[in-house]
Amino acid sequence: MAQIAATLSSGAVMQYACRRAGTYHFRCRIPLRHQPVLGGKAEIYRSLETSSPRDAAIRSILLYVENERLFAALDREPGLPVDTAKQLMRDLVGPAAWA
Repeated sequence: MAQIAATLSSGAVMQYACRRAGTYHFRCRIPLRHQPVLGGKAEIYRSLETSSPRDAAIRSILLYVENERLFAALDREPGLPVDTAKQLMRDLVGPAAWA
């Protein structure tokens, strides 16, 4: 817990959050090696559904972890069918866990 608090206070996680029209959004580049299997997408972009910097930081951490899990799954299964990879992506950018 102390490590998460340190990350929040450092602002490092906010590199994945951008503010647009008063609401924070999560943005993360998809590694080049995974872009073809994810339909050519270059980034993951979704609303964090908050105007609070603190809430945006926490939600960014949650999405960052999910991104890393997705990329790790794609690394473990290089022959993963495109449909399966796209479903993993939809699961990631689907309904918010905090809603």
